[in-house]
Amino acid sequence: MIARLGGQSERAQAEIDRIQTLLPSGEPLSSRLTTMRAQVGTSGNRLWGVREYEYSEHVVRAETTLYRDNAEQPWSIERFNVNVLSREALASRGLNFAAEPPSVQAVIVSAVVLPLFMLATFLAALFQTDLKPRWVWLLLVSFGFGTISANTATDALTFLPVSIQLFGAGATWSGSVFDGWVFSAAIPFGALFYWLARMFSKRPA
Repeated sequence: MIARLGGQSERAQAEIDRIQTLLPSGEPLSSRLTTMRAQVGTSGNRLWGVREYEYSEHVVRAETTLYRDNAEQPWSIERFNVNVLSREALASRGLNFAAEPPSVQAVIVSAVVLPLFMLATFLAALFQTDLKPRWVWLLLVSFGFGTISANTATDALTFLPVSIQLFGAGATWSGSVFDGWVFSAAIPFGALFYWLARMFSKRPA
């Protein structure tokens, strides 16, 4: 398919031929499309796809970006990247909680514990008879603010101060063996404030 699309340009075809010489020899055992994304806007139309090819000792990841000015124009290749990793290198990028550094482990644990804590707080606020205004408290305890994320493939930590997450945590994976899991956890300010307010309201004068 890529060769047919690139056949309209001798330069594009020459680049494809050069990239193919860098690929491992032999036929892949299997292949699969892991990601497909489309973008339509004033800057043109783009299709972005990632396909992985399984070999006995390594995996090849090919990322292709196609572009056209509008729906009436033919597609052309805007970008084409190839990455190759051995099975041993890929094994180190997978999710292994015991092998992760303490900072990444802390984010993973938080991504599991925080939603349970916030859900318990939500239920406590829901059934507290003297809580007013109830709907404001329910909204407040349902969201976490400020998000820290950990990538299990690179062990990188990212903090977004302006961020809101429902029930304070998340976990994503692209489906590619090249990518690790990304766990995120947000600070449950609302839930913490609810329990502090409830504790001080019951304290005798």
